[in-house]
Amino acid sequence: MPSLDIQLDIALLEKHQAWHEARGMLSPSKILTTISPNQLTTCNASNRINALAQTIYGNGAYIVDNTELSQIQTQITSNGQNQTYWQNEISGTNGGFNFSGRTTTSQTKTAYYTDVRDDISIATTLQAEVVDEERGYLKTANDYFEKSEKYQ
Repeated sequence: MPSLDIQLDIALLEKHQAWHEARGMLSPSKILTTISPNQLTTCNASNRINALAQTIYGNGAYIVDNTELSQIQTQITSNGQNQTYWQNEISGTNGGFNFSGRTTTSQTKTAYYTDVRDDISIATTLQAEVVDEERGYLKTANDYFEKSEKYQ
């Protein structure tokens, strides 16, 4: 949610847009000159770009930036590692979830197989969680692109 100052700046830009449209004088370069240098330094680049996108294309316009794309890419990469952990756990190796191997000689076969079965059950549940995370990342990415493409 933009700060009150940013909201007021956007409202001012919208007024300027209306005035310039009425006179046929609106252009992206004119819009850029309506923001004071002091206002530009108080906003980060993403906020400025998206404020301008809303001024040019209307309320709700949104431009996806590299920060958001990098964040999604990082989440998906770490999620890929969770997939590897899950596959390793199912195959019986330590999957990265800190399960200890069941190799003690004092353990009976029944207890051993019970522990392995329990680990597989946990790993299967983790797979569902991993898939849910993937769905969340894809939905977030899709939302960004829908916002952006709506105004192209």
